[in-house]
Amino acid sequence: MSYENILASFNNEIYKPIPSYTREVLVLYFLEHYSPGTGLKLLLQNDAVNAIRYLDKENASAIFEIYHWCYNYLPWNSWGEFTKVNNWIMKNEG
Repeated sequence: MSYENILASFNNEIYKPIPSYTREVLVLYFLEHYSPGTGLKLLLQNDAVNAIRYLDKENASAIFEIYHWCYNYLPWNSWGEFTKVNNWIMKNEG
């Protein structure tokens, strides 16, 4: 998928609460295995309890929408567990 196609996936009304800067980071994570900030990384690892401590107000209020987008668009091997997320990011570093 291209950068534009992935970014366009956020056009669905349900994803409107996700801040634009978070959309950008999720696209970079998907395409370039970019390591996101601590809060978003914890969310990707399926650790919302700890993520909420690091997320800003806008991302904290969009947790459901972020999870929904991840479920629908991210590859299964790139999110949902600590190991999957770290392995995904290491593909960029290695």
